[in-house]
Amino acid sequence: MASQDLGSALQQKGALDEAEQVLRQGVGFNPQDADLQLALGSVLSAKEKFPEAQAAYQTSLQLRDNDSTAFYGLGEVYRRQGKYADALASLQRAHEIAPKDMDTSLALAILLVEMDRIDDAAPYIKSVTATNPNDPLMLLVQAKALVDRNQPAAALPLLQAGAYGEARFSRSNGGAGFPAD
Repeated sequence: MASQDLGSALQQKGALDEAEQVLRQGVGFNPQDADLQLALGSVLSAKEKFPEAQAAYQTSLQLRDNDSTAFYGLGEVYRRQGKYADALASLQRAHEIAPKDMDTSLALAILLVEMDRIDDAAPYIKSVTATNPNDPLMLLVQAKALVDRNQPAAALPLLQAGAYGEARFSRSNGGAGFPAD
């Protein structure tokens, strides 16, 4: 089994330390492999090693400059560090490359709501809800947007539906959503 496949399998099982070790070893043997760099970035992001994850995603993009998944991962790393301008640029680039990718649209919606740019978030919210109107995370994003617009009564049913739904997980960091306070 190749390093990337083994690392990804270990990450899916939650064995992040082992996944990191396998992927670092693979990168050591083949630092020019964009897929290994991408997989390493994903594991490092899940472990909240953001500067290292950022470096891995950037290396992946140097090797393959039109990779929407790498731009997405980099955007999520920036967002989780509070670097909103960089996050927005990366996520917008990912969206340009893969405009139908719902994870990217969801990440853009979350980021723009976090930035209090509700009007800019609206088209991304609409595209995600058109595909999956009962997505719990999207319901919570919509509720936050309504609360921010002083419409708490309209937000309440969305908050209740979102709070009782299943968690949605993003592909880059093991879990998407608002950062913990």
